[in-house]
Amino acid sequence: MRLSRAIARWMFVDLGGLALLLLGGIWLAVDVAIVPGFPSGRVQAWFCVVVGLTLIAYAVIEMLKEFLTQRPVTPGGHDPAADG
Repeated sequence: MRLSRAIARWMFVDLGGLALLLLGGIWLAVDVAIVPGFPSGRVQAWFCVVVGLTLIAYAVIEMLKEFLTQRPVTPGGHDPAADG
């Protein structure tokens, strides 16, 4: 397996979802906004949690699809499909 650009993009989407999840979760847990003024209420905090979890799940599914569509490389690094 190798890290392609598509997988790297989905990793950044996953990190964005994690950031939203943390912002909303911390506000709900201890009523502290890390970013001043955001989230400003319970509804925004729950919205952050739901959107964060959704982004994380979608990004993980897309990364798995990318990994599964990659062709396996032989141990010597030789790709038999390139032998035209």
